[in-house]
Amino acid sequence: MRQLPRLTIKETILFFKLHYGTEDPFAVADMIDLEYEWENLPDKLPGRTTYILGDPVIMLNQNIRWSPQRYAVMTHELGHVLLHGGVATWYHQAGVDSKLEAEADNFSLAILVALYQEQYERLPETLEDLKHEYGFEQAI
Repeated sequence: MRQLPRLTIKETILFFKLHYGTEDPFAVADMIDLEYEWENLPDKLPGRTTYILGDPVIMLNQNIRWSPQRYAVMTHELGHVLLHGGVATWYHQAGVDSKLEAEADNFSLAILVALYQEQYERLPETLEDLKHEYGFEQAI
């Protein structure tokens, strides 16, 4: 994976737009050579990040491959890679109070808002817009 500078969430969104022309997490992952794979994971595990020989690999549940939720899970896991490099994680549903999970959720929300704006040329009006388009569910 190509190393990216350590940036705040706001700086990361700007960096994606300026350097890669998009906030689409799958396109960005491809451009930075971040490996992601579709796996047969347990139903309650939509995604996880692991490290193989020091390189991050995002594993996404095959069950969400064609679901809008793939965007929320991918941005969440991308948040772990960029914000918490070196820490193997897994995506949790609502109710998780871990600082790392909250940071990854905040990253996901920010990227998905920017992606929505990129695609629709306007900001989403509600969180429901993000849930409908990208499967995002606030974990707080």
